[in-house]
Amino acid sequence: MKNLKQDLLPCIPEPFFVQHGEKVGDYFFSPLRKFTFTGQGIKRWYAPRLAGRPEDGTGFAATNMGNATIVYEHVAIPPHQTVLVAHAFETMATRIYAPEPGTYFIAVSFTPPIFEGAYAVAVCANGHRIWKDDISSSSDLSRYFAFLHFHSPGFIDFSINIEKETQTAPCRSFIQSAIVRCEDSTGVLQIRCDDPAWGHSTSDIIDFHGKTSFQPVDIPAPNISVSERANIFEKEWTLSKEYIESQYRRHPQELVEHILGNEEPASLKYCIFMIPRSGSTFLTELLASSDKLGFPGESFVPDVIRTLSLSFSDIFSSYEQFLLSRLRSKNGVFGIEIEAERLLEEPDFFEDVKD
Repeated sequence: MKNLKQDLLPCIPEPFFVQHGEKVGDYFFSPLRKFTFTGQGIKRWYAPRLAGRPEDGTGFAATNMGNATIVYEHVAIPPHQTVLVAHAFETMATRIYAPEPGTYFIAVSFTPPIFEGAYAVAVCANGHRIWKDDISSSSDLSRYFAFLHFHSPGFIDFSINIEKETQTAPCRSFIQSAIVRCEDSTGVLQIRCDDPAWGHSTSDIIDFHGKTSFQPVDIPAPNISVSERANIFEKEWTLSKEYIESQYRRHPQELVEHILGNEEPASLKYCIFMIPRSGSTFLTELLASSDKLGFPGESFVPDVIRTLSLSFSDIFSSYEQFLLSRLRSKNGVFGIEIEAERLLEEPDFFEDVKD
């Protein structure tokens, strides 16, 4: 029977793209761009510390890539399991991107490996919250199964600590999930779209599917207004409105409109190499004010990455691609200033702009 179930559910050749990161509200997401491998076989995704609040922004995700249970930061992580960690002041999520519209069966489980206090978990699709539950003890196992019908390409978020305003303790949760393309009219499972190594077994999925009524949740296309994006600049604590206006020579809403209007890659790219306290900020403000030489500020400072990612990560596949296609002047010029430390930290980006 087990082999039969495996044969009934083939896997897609290229699993859907998955990222871990921070969320603000039900829609806005800032992916963790950095990762390391520990000597014990743990892959850990994290965000660099922020200058604005250096004690914050320390949530992370960690996956055991090996074949034996490994203890990492006091958590015993079984093979091919992912733990998501959020501190009291932040919401963390795993985001799965669905590149095509259609009907999908999803399954997700939240399990606390260490219980430091109650917290809330949720599932959102294209920014619409479709389920919420509470983890209130160390023995809780919170699960959600559903059929989702996407009208457009989109994304699904599995989030922890969604009520961060009232939270006082860190939150840690194992997350196991699956997403399977279904026949639109019947819900019959067709092909698995996630990586089976990180989620539920095929047998579990088939069992969950059999217990779930075929009543697809309608998921409309994302619809985020310019003002909602601009509000992220003004209400989030990383970059001030004054900084945005000095570096980009625009009010937040004007900057959002400018970025959304750009789609083609920059035709001319240049880089200003600088040392601290050399007057480079004044220089870049002058260049930006010309409106023809891009916005040559420090785009790889963690505070800038976080703010731009929260506002626009739904429209780019990578931060590097966003910079080169969106953060340019209308005439196609992209500029950036960089010091040696950032140059070494971002080799992939500078390999792309070297010419």
